[in-house]
Amino acid sequence: METIELGGITKASRSLNITQPALSKTISNLEKKLKCILLERGRFGIRPTEFGEELYLRSKSIITELQRAETVLKEMTGGTSSLSIGALPSLSITPVAETILNLVSSKQNVRIQLIEKPSVDLIPALRRGEFEVALSTLHPNQQLNGLVETILFYDRPTIVVAKNHPLLNKTEISIKDTLNYGWILPRKGAQHRVILENHFKKFGYSIPQEIIESQSVTFTQALLTASDFIGILPNHSIQSWGQNQSTCPINVGSPLPERTIGMIHRAGHALPLPFKTFLEMLLITCEGLGIRTQDPAQ
Repeated sequence: METIELGGITKASRSLNITQPALSKTISNLEKKLKCILLERGRFGIRPTEFGEELYLRSKSIITELQRAETVLKEMTGGTSSLSIGALPSLSITPVAETILNLVSSKQNVRIQLIEKPSVDLIPALRRGEFEVALSTLHPNQQLNGLVETILFYDRPTIVVAKNHPLLNKTEISIKDTLNYGWILPRKGAQHRVILENHFKKFGYSIPQEIIESQSVTFTQALLTASDFIGILPNHSIQSWGQNQSTCPINVGSPLPERTIGMIHRAGHALPLPFKTFLEMLLITCEGLGIRTQDPAQ
């Protein structure tokens, strides 16, 4: 595992405090025993073959489960509970940040770890055991073998501009009007961007080419505030800023369709003890922000 994660035998041997020849021999013996090549050398160091990648993922999962078992046993004997969550960057600002604050303020004896990842990286990281639960967009046609999905709430992507943007002087704003300005968009393939692309196509337009790509809600918000750019943000992040926000949502053609937000965890793995409380608080936070929720029990 060290060899793969550090990208080389020399670095791995130093980390493990063994000689390089000893580590090379260990790897060679393992390859002979498994009758397959696990590692290959390239211009940028050592990388796993498909066999090595499979062994790495399974080994990582086993180690993670052993660590988690140790944590659970400590919880059962009165130690501090732990909660490890993977979340989209847009969700980690709100409502997740507010929920975590409420959980900590409730004097729950819990240690919380929040890991931000884009949606395409959340599921692989969840499978590797980097966290216990992922909060992400749910896709109706996505096959998630070995994982369990639960719908939590719904969010509508919203087109946003600065409060002093020239477009706000118009009674109605068309897609053609927006083409005169630069756009800040998520990277290609991100659900918000796909939704916007489909929205433009519905009215016979292609998505603007003059863009800045950003996955950060705070960066997008800051750039919109200081410019005439147009951006797209989750509606829940706009609602959370309330009267203090310096940007304004606009309706272009028609409202964008909702996306479904939910939690994903590995089948057969019990959720950590404090997660039920976190989930209840998350839904209360969403309702307080005016976000349409769904009871996980349904």
